Amino acid sequence: MKLVICGGTGYVATELIRQGLALPQISNLVVLSRRPITVPDGANAAKLKQVLIEKYDEYPDNVKKELSGASGCIWTVAITPSKATRYDFEVVRTVCQTSTMAFLNAFMDTKPTSKFRFIYMSGATVERDQTKRPWFHADYVLMRGETESKVEAFAKEHSDHVEAQIVKPGLITSTATLTRAASSAFLKGLSLMVGFIQSLTVQEISAAMLSQVVNGFEKDVLGTDDLKRIGQDVLSKGEE
Repeated sequence: MKLVICGGTGYVATELIRQGLALPQISNLVVLSRRPITVPDGANAAKLKQVLIEKYDEYPDNVKKELSGASGCIWTVAITPSKATRYDFEVVRTVCQTSTMAFLNAFMDTKPTSKFRFIYMSGATVERDQTKRPWFHADYVLMRGETESKVEAFAKEHSDHVEAQIVKPGLITSTATLTRAASSAFLKGLSLMVGFIQSLTVQEISAAMLSQVVNGFEKDVLGTDDLKRIGQDVLSKGEE
């Protein structure tokens, strides 16, 4: 399959690229990013195509050409809650919401002939109910929830060609850089602020999302438990 990863220089995207290149089911890996990525060494690197894009809410014809024929996309583009306060909120909305919908519309312009699987990476604390007022980053949390709803509505409207899945991970850690003790201490402090947030590793969420986009969606929304279960299953099979 031809897979698109959007947000190629990000923390999760870097691991997605590493794992994706090793999957024989993926014949072409198109990575959209605003800055050049470091192409991994190895024979499989030949199937990676890097596409530089000026803005994620604008898709010129040369970029649409690279999207043509794709069977799936994992969307990781976002401004995290901790960084969102540094920007005007409309900038945050453009990155997290406008860009997402612009990509989906751009892909439909390629006139797909088969079903396209789109994974939108959201977050565990995101709230879709716009009548609620979360106390923690309320505007951000509600905007991301609105984006989830827009993605699902788009897939429903274009059901002949698009399937959508929302993934809602909690804290994403790196087994290489975060020790168990440090992770435990950080989670304890974070839990006191926003309630208990489960964690999973970047390896687990990447393996889970790749499995879903390649093999089909288990369900429309995956939480941290689902992602951890699927990811651990995939990774354990790879070690056998």
